[in-house]
Amino acid sequence: MKISVECGKISFEPLERVRLLRRQLSLIHRELGQEYQILVQQGFEAEQSPAGAPWQALAPATVKKRARKGRGAHPILRVSGRLARTHLRANAQEAVVGSNLPYAAIHQYGGEIKRKGGTLKLHFKKFQRGPRRGKTLFSKAGKATYGMRAAVGPYSIRIPARPWLFDPDGSIPPAWEQRLTAIVVKHLRGNANA
Repeated sequence: MKISVECGKISFEPLERVRLLRRQLSLIHRELGQEYQILVQQGFEAEQSPAGAPWQALAPATVKKRARKGRGAHPILRVSGRLARTHLRANAQEAVVGSNLPYAAIHQYGGEIKRKGGTLKLHFKKFQRGPRRGKTLFSKAGKATYGMRAAVGPYSIRIPARPWLFDPDGSIPPAWEQRLTAIVVKHLRGNANA
């Protein structure tokens, strides 16, 4: 039996002379997809690729930015939890596990985000009372007493690859393949007994 995973699409080739009804194929693919979702979630919790390689640590600037917001360096890739909640679509032909988030691919493969230069509006609040009296600090737009525009030059952000859905070569590790194969075998044995 052959289980194939290509960029999050899981399919299998049934053994010869084994004819499964369309409903049974849908059920098998749904179970395959659900098991794959569990495996992906375990990778997020362990912060490692499907092959078991740990994800690259966050950049010091990112850790510092998170600390200002009261967060630590962990969990990686799970600030909102949206990426870790993979989507599943299953039918008689295949199960598709993945994400439609615009940033999912950059985290899977890594890459460079190039930002254009332009203008940015900065907001300030000048304190009239209290311990900060006379000081001017950056502020949110709704609390600002005044603002000014500043020119920002082009820059780029390098995102390291943190494979979460499949290995960098598009495959899955043997342990994952064994778990998925066991589901198909279970159904084929159940069908043979019917």
